[in-house]
Amino acid sequence: MPPARRAKGRRLLTFGPVTDSHPIYGLAQGCFAHARALLGPRIPRAQIDRACSFAGVGLDHVIGERVLVYGDDSITAELSHYFLATDRRVFGRHENRPFAIAHTDLSQVQYRPGPQYAELDVVYAQGRQRAAFPSCVEALARFLHTLATQHPSQRTPAPVPLVTPRADDPAGAWLACGRLGDDQRASLMARLVAEKVARSEVPAEGGADLIARVMLQHRLASCGPGAKDGWWLSALSAQDLACAFAWMLGPAVSHQTQGPMHQLVYVPPTGMPQAAPNATTIAGVAAAAMTGVGWTSYSGPIVQRIRLTLRDTPSSSSFMLEGTLGGPPAPLSALAPALQAALLGALPIIEAQLLLCRAIYGWSMPPEQLGVITAADLVANASSIVGAFEPTLFFPPT
Repeated sequence: MPPARRAKGRRLLTFGPVTDSHPIYGLAQGCFAHARALLGPRIPRAQIDRACSFAGVGLDHVIGERVLVYGDDSITAELSHYFLATDRRVFGRHENRPFAIAHTDLSQVQYRPGPQYAELDVVYAQGRQRAAFPSCVEALARFLHTLATQHPSQRTPAPVPLVTPRADDPAGAWLACGRLGDDQRASLMARLVAEKVARSEVPAEGGADLIARVMLQHRLASCGPGAKDGWWLSALSAQDLACAFAWMLGPAVSHQTQGPMHQLVYVPPTGMPQAAPNATTIAGVAAAAMTGVGWTSYSGPIVQRIRLTLRDTPSSSSFMLEGTLGGPPAPLSALAPALQAALLGALPIIEAQLLLCRAIYGWSMPPEQLGVITAADLVANASSIVGAFEPTLFFPPT
């Protein structure tokens, strides 16, 4: 893949009033304004999915981590030589080896001009990383060096919590509506939760949990894959997430449970499906999402089995993805990162549909029953609470 090209026109980092005031956003804008890199909202969502998957690193959406800059100098192999800088860290691959450095761990950054290209020598708490990105090495050097000269406590913005309950807004729903910007899908879900709390149909604690999940889904959908402490993040419960993977990959061939941990094994389908999925139901949308992305256009190694390990975490679930190519299981980000990116990229729309169902029907209905709910039924039930809206917000046009 050729180096990332500069976006035409003026590029601004617009992440909202909550975070824009921190100096790191202006620093990124100043350092990379003339570099061969993509800034903030100019980075295609699919590219962030792949950048996170190839490095095996997700964004910490629990604290509001934001992408700042993406640079790619890969030539001989896809995403073998790239970086993604956020307001918390920089990660990527150098000579096809993944790396990740937290801004608070930076100690020293040296810029070394060379006869062919310059390179960086970054010293941080866990060791040393050499980095050579010819397209924007000077810009990256200025950015990291400036951060390294600051006190660690000043390098990153304050966390932005998922939900902020108040006395006059016990679920934090109305405040969330104001933070969701142009995300009509998440705004509708937040308004629905607010109405149900106001009608005493959902307790404030349950409403706050739903709002935290809606905000997490918003960040996953608009910013890229999320992770916390080495586990990928989902806005769904573990039970709902396991069902979502079954709709994408087919039924699990084994399911083991040990305490709060669940481990399921799926055999990915091969070739074209015999019949097109019914994309008017939630399960059909999940199957259709992987029909085109995962199996008909995927050209990576043939993964024989995918192992999903998951558990419930506060207002979310955490999961790991592993695969096998005939040997022992290994992280899917190492075996087939493009396949992992496809799976992570397919989840946000399914998460939105299932969260809308949970906001309407509660948590007692088994997820298998939610899978057969049609677009017409879901839209009719939601519209009775928040008014009419376009079904394509939750069900892509067929």
